[in-house]
Amino acid sequence: GGYKDLLGWATLTDDLFMYTYGSNFSSNFARNFHYNNWSYMAEQYKIFEQIGLDYIFDESCNSGASPLADMRIYVRSRLGWNPNVEIRDVMDEFMDAFYGVGASGMKEYYDAVMEHFEYIYTVAETECQGTFYTIKNNKYWPLGSLQKFQSILMNTINKVNADTTLTDKEKQTYSDRIYKEYLILKVNENDMYANYFSEEYLIELQKLVAEANERFKIKI
Repeated sequence: GGYKDLLGWATLTDDLFMYTYGSNFSSNFARNFHYNNWSYMAEQYKIFEQIGLDYIFDESCNSGASPLADMRIYVRSRLGWNPNVEIRDVMDEFMDAFYGVGASGMKEYYDAVMEHFEYIYTVAETECQGTFYTIKNNKYWPLGSLQKFQSILMNTINKVNADTTLTDKEKQTYSDRIYKEYLILKVNENDMYANYFSEEYLIELQKLVAEANERFKIKI
């Protein structure tokens, strides 16, 4: 199966199409959680090149927003042109351009999430978490971890806003891009831990959840 099947199809036609997934579809809310296919994405595209694949349709989050969706689109596009590039170099290239002075903080955030996946794999006792694997689980996303990620993002936003070399428009642009990722985390926090909070905290949290839906169409 798998690779051998693709080789078989490649002998039958010169017009191969591939339908792939870039998001977790175990539930609507799960699309707001990180989907770690970064680790094998580059190898996947190398295989596509080897078998002569011409067209790829990737179904990711098709409404609202999902974590690092902009970077996912960019990385897939670059791999489509050249699957032999170093994927981390492409990620760094994207973050430097898309987040400006906030790039170092976003790289820290990405690295923290990837390190966290090692924890998830240990708890789940498997790394084989496919498109419909239940990733939305508070065992996998402890509140402390979500808030650690939020802290990295807010520190990055503060760094952007404190940079005197930027225009107000640049600050707003970079901050909004980072803030979208922050709001996704707040939606996850509310979705899994709403019953843990004081009424006062919950009121403020749900204001952020409403903002996430209104500004970025992040599903609640």
